[in-house]
Amino acid sequence: MNPADYDAWYETQRGRWIGNTEYRLLNRLLGAKPNENLLDVGCGTGWFTRQFSAQTTLDVTGIDLSAESITYARSQDVMVN
Repeated sequence: MNPADYDAWYETQRGRWIGNTEYRLLNRLLGAKPNENLLDVGCGTGWFTRQFSAQTTLDVTGIDLSAESITYARSQDVMVN
């Protein structure tokens, strides 16, 4: 599956519910304080990286081994390496 198709799944009804549920659980368990740094290891398309960046005051960076996923994430204005 290419990164754009994978990321588009999060826009489906089921994908939105699962993604938002996972995000809320991760955010609660993380317990990060404002302005801390978050490294999203294995960020893929950057979906969670974008969620944390948009909905928290964390400084978020994603990394992934897939050059295709990183290129896609960058096209979505995600800070990735």
